[in-house]
Amino acid sequence: MSRTLIRRIMLPLAAATAVILASVGQPAHAQSSPTPTATTTDQGDMTTASIPGYYATMINAVYLNDSKEPIVRGAAEIFSIVAGFRADGKPAINIVDMPYLDHGKTTYYPKQLLVHWPTGKYLHNTVDVIMMEDNGSRDYQQLANALAAELAHISGKNGWVPLAQPILNALASIGVADVKHVDSWHKLTPNSTGRHHGVQANGWMDLFRYYVPPISGPGIPYGVTAIQPALS
Repeated sequence: MSRTLIRRIMLPLAAATAVILASVGQPAHAQSSPTPTATTTDQGDMTTASIPGYYATMINAVYLNDSKEPIVRGAAEIFSIVAGFRADGKPAINIVDMPYLDHGKTTYYPKQLLVHWPTGKYLHNTVDVIMMEDNGSRDYQQLANALAAELAHISGKNGWVPLAQPILNALASIGVADVKHVDSWHKLTPNSTGRHHGVQANGWMDLFRYYVPPISGPGIPYGVTAIQPALS
């Protein structure tokens, strides 16, 4: 499916659904909703019970001064790398596709989930977000896996370690040369709300804390790193 077609499909759905391992989705309730409890029974990589509700960081609005895509090449192809540490201290990498973010000097209101915060997902409850511009179709799952492998020597067991610069170094090390760094947001937490400017001062995001309700039923993949809205 072409990226143009994906844009046309994703945008009308962006404010409608909350799903795991799908190409787009949003929570159904705001942060005032109570947090339910539920149990998860794993069978290999699958669960036959329910995934408990949790909070996520939503992008209400986003603006870039420069999308890093020359005007003559048309719309930008933006994605963000969400990097933190798993409970065992190893890097956790999720990639969030942002197909609506076409041009600089424009404010977009995507209502898109950026970071998922189920209990215990991220050690230190902290992530770095590195926004990139791509120059073509890419398998983001493979890229996430390659980055995690390249960063495996970094441990967060003894405290938070910044991951933005190591991510940029790792992209070069694994031969991903056709991407451009757009901006970064450091040390986001579940309580990061309001307007956050990028470290490179190339853009900002308005963030909001949203509640994702429980999802239940047989055959729900759990513990898998995937593209937005991933739950890994």
